[in-house]
Amino acid sequence: SRNSFLSGRRPDATESWQFVDDFREIGPDWTTLPEAFKKAGYQSVGCGKVYHPGLPPNWDLPTSWDSRMNATWDDWMYPTEPQCPNNATWCSMPEDSVFEDTQTTRTALQLLDNVTASNETKPFFLAVGFRKPHLQW
Repeated sequence: SRNSFLSGRRPDATESWQFVDDFREIGPDWTTLPEAFKKAGYQSVGCGKVYHPGLPPNWDLPTSWDSRMNATWDDWMYPTEPQCPNNATWCSMPEDSVFEDTQTTRTALQLLDNVTASNETKPFFLAVGFRKPHLQW
């Protein structure tokens, strides 16, 4: 799970067996992957479904992420897309820019431009979480 990957702990340690559990309730001081980079002096930024929505609260900001991440964080971390009629898994869309993962890719490229455009020589960690990487098409 994302909680296990990001915390470096198995589900029996995080007690996150479903999508309603917050690993910070069990390990409030655990260092996450993006936080480890942040503590090592990296700019730590991300977008897309890195964490599950609301778990941990506020996408673990400011603990895991660079202080420049701000109030638009919700839009960066979990963009929305139109639903297919009748809750179908697949349907055609007029353009691909409406898909969550397309929006996430666009945001990742913007973040990449942002962290590399300045005169800063500070290294960066960019986490990008795609929501639908495993559909069968």
